[in-house]
Amino acid sequence: MSGRGFRGRRLTWLLLDAAAVGGVLHAAATLGGVGRPAKEAIWLWGAFSVALLGARVSGWWRPAERAWNWQFFARAVPLLALAAWAVGARGTHGLTAGELAYLGAAALAVGAGFHLLREALESREDDGFEAVRLALLGCGAGWVFRPFLTPQMVGGLDAHWYGHIMIDALQQARAGVWPVFVGQGELMFNGAVHPFRTAPYHHHFGIALDLLTARALTPLAVQHLTVIVTAVIGSLTCYASMVALAPTRRWLAWALALGYVSGPALAGAIYAQEMYMTFMAYAWLPVVIHGNIRLVRNNDATGWLVLTAGLALVWTCHAPVGAWASIFTAGVQGMRLLAKDFDLRSWRLAAGAAVLFGGLTGYYFFSIGELAPTNAGGAGALLAYGAGALLGVAALVRLLASGRWRWLGVGALALALLWPTHRMYFGGLAAALLLGAGFVSLEWWLPWLKVRTRLPECVAAALLGGGLLAALVFPERDAARLIRSGQAFALMAQLFPKNFQSVSWLAQQLGDLQPGYGVLAALGAGLLAMLVRPTWEVRLTALGGLGLALMIFPVPRVTALLYQAVPDPLYGICTVSLWLRVMPVLVTVAIFAGFLAATNLPRGFWLRAAAGLAAAELLIGHWCETGKFIWLGERSVNSSERTAAFYRPENAQLYSYAYNGLPHPGYLMNGVVDYHLESRLLEVKTLAWRKDPVLEKPGGSAVIFSTSPGPEGADWHRLAPSLTIAPGERRLLNFEFLDRPYSGTLVMKGPGFYRDYYLPDGGFYAKSFGSAPERPKTLAVWNSGEAERQVVLSFLNVTPEETGKPFGDFARIALRSYRTEELQIQTRGLIPYRADVELTEPMYLETPRVFIPGYRARVDGISKKVEMSPDHLAMVRIEPGHHTVDVFYTGTFAARMIFRFSALVWLGLAGYGLWRVRGRLVEAESNAAGYG
Repeated sequence: MSGRGFRGRRLTWLLLDAAAVGGVLHAAATLGGVGRPAKEAIWLWGAFSVALLGARVSGWWRPAERAWNWQFFARAVPLLALAAWAVGARGTHGLTAGELAYLGAAALAVGAGFHLLREALESREDDGFEAVRLALLGCGAGWVFRPFLTPQMVGGLDAHWYGHIMIDALQQARAGVWPVFVGQGELMFNGAVHPFRTAPYHHHFGIALDLLTARALTPLAVQHLTVIVTAVIGSLTCYASMVALAPTRRWLAWALALGYVSGPALAGAIYAQEMYMTFMAYAWLPVVIHGNIRLVRNNDATGWLVLTAGLALVWTCHAPVGAWASIFTAGVQGMRLLAKDFDLRSWRLAAGAAVLFGGLTGYYFFSIGELAPTNAGGAGALLAYGAGALLGVAALVRLLASGRWRWLGVGALALALLWPTHRMYFGGLAAALLLGAGFVSLEWWLPWLKVRTRLPECVAAALLGGGLLAALVFPERDAARLIRSGQAFALMAQLFPKNFQSVSWLAQQLGDLQPGYGVLAALGAGLLAMLVRPTWEVRLTALGGLGLALMIFPVPRVTALLYQAVPDPLYGICTVSLWLRVMPVLVTVAIFAGFLAATNLPRGFWLRAAAGLAAAELLIGHWCETGKFIWLGERSVNSSERTAAFYRPENAQLYSYAYNGLPHPGYLMNGVVDYHLESRLLEVKTLAWRKDPVLEKPGGSAVIFSTSPGPEGADWHRLAPSLTIAPGERRLLNFEFLDRPYSGTLVMKGPGFYRDYYLPDGGFYAKSFGSAPERPKTLAVWNSGEAERQVVLSFLNVTPEETGKPFGDFARIALRSYRTEELQIQTRGLIPYRADVELTEPMYLETPRVFIPGYRARVDGISKKVEMSPDHLAMVRIEPGHHTVDVFYTGTFAARMIFRFSALVWLGLAGYGLWRVRGRLVEAESNAAGYG
């Protein structure tokens, strides 16, 4: 290649750099609430472009290694200026010396990462359009998810909930709490562990982006930035993974990567279902599939490193998606190790990868396992029959791969383990072994059948056929298992026709979350290639995709059998959310199956034309259907006033999700509560609740709230009179319900004010608000704004005796005001929890935090033991006198140590990866010097 052509490619990369910075500036201005980029941003973009132009020109006449350093700083310095501009654009505080030092280090790190990414993707096998392809990928991802370029809330209920999580995580990180183990802020004051431990990637990713943007963005803007960056990363990892498999098929890889990021499955996950955790996994699933394919090809340590890192990231994004990705990986790698690479070196590499995976995910699994012993329920049974099942499958594969009958003895041992523990598995394995023995016999009598060349297909056929035979001989008798498998199958059958239809105009149905025709065609191409031009990577990838498709596209008898065969401890990944969790893995596997099929095609006009038409259909079909999700997203952007109202403390609902993974306290209520009233004093001997005299004193006269037909509909009843809440005022509403059934929702609504409570039970347990005689009848309302609020009460009666019939008087309600500074427990802060209390006798202070191991307390600076109250809440014993109590969560010693160990493993893996990439780049630059 001529030097002129090489320099021309450098100019295209210069244009990509300039375009990328322009996009970053636009995103920073929009997410930061600045609006259109200011003139300072335009000047900054110009300075960046000039600096990069100088760096590029210097690379033509300076030595390559010196030019690399100049280009590195040319990227880093403008990034530092960008961060400073973002802080100033929001009018926030000035930067301290420490923050400037941090920004400098962050800018250098980002500059180095961007440079390494550019150098890694650029190669001499490039046709000169690599920068164009990358620019189009970034623009495509940005265009699909452009509604998220806003600091306002996008979406509804689930988006509101995930906003709570990000706000709480950033509040803690900005307050210096690290690592973030549990929720502690005003929106998560109960000490939630979900998803801080169950899916920690999202808020950790948000914390990292918050640091990189100099904390200039609001938490909601950071949350939306995670979506946009994830989409860009997903497109790049998908493209780079396919290019690494076939460097000369870059346009095909580009088309499939663009189809991946623009598909209805990816867009529907975040727009219609608002599944932030599942969406995060899309960025790293291509890495998992690439690692599997690379290992099938090369069987090297690098493949295991890539696969292990990808799997670990997907697990921390979302456990069910990680579980299905692991099931696919176990099938592919198990088949490869048992049939293709059955040697000591391969198993040593696999064992080393397992150790590395344990190091990367050690904290993740340990932190979940230490929460409650129930999380490990059924693990013993799983190990008991799981060991037998795996041993039996291994015997079947080796029997077919080697043709040696001695492996039937290993299968007999597996059957002996399964007989007393799981009869269905016993029958399925026995039938599969018999079918395997029949295949071996056929090949012995008819050598031309060449069963061993079709080994993966034969194993799949034996296992599926054996399972079907076992269902006839050993039918499932457990009623609970039959009911849940039937429910899952019924849901899949209900969704099945909708998967192949166009996305609905509302784009909010569960059936709208579909792979799309292009993705299904890619999977079909992989299955066809498995028959026409079989290679190991095509076979294993296509068969894995087919197995995933059988889980969500219902086949009578077959799919229901698969649901019944799932072990009890893993059944959570086969509930009604199965469609949502399998879809990401299926889409990624199908894309790669189609890519492998296309790269294995012989070069010919008609085949190339067919591949081009398929790629065009993939793009056009995806963009047409995804446009409906984009339309939905644009109309789901809330106004700034509505967004502010959603997250006002008086509207911040403590969702029941916040108690997932925790023991439920008796006070748990699905609604808005005042955390100032959620601390209680318990008697030392009886642990009885000593109620606050301020809250027990008589209030004003009770008022009968009458009803009239509401404007919302026939079953809506408007309550009168309305409430007037002055700025800063707090009021208690004590309900005296009438002797009548209540079944519906009590709604309080006004300008900047909204909340609702279910009746007859506003919570799950006896100490939460409700209309039943034994339930508490008090609610707190307050106004944290600066304007007076008029609040109207309504009741949605879900079981009306007669539609439109007057409901009559609703309840007698007594209203009284209270002030937090008059309470006997005055909560001063939540990060950490701090309260002042004055006692005349020893008492226990019960906090709102659900007790888990790892809480510490100080009373007047002296360490105290944290105990568990009868309602599973953290409590501290307090002696008579005036005291200041601090309760904070540090995690157990084991959790802290394992967190640090996992962090060190991640840092070591990242350092090793950068060292390997840098070594290759230096070698490439040395070779490139000859072109100058």
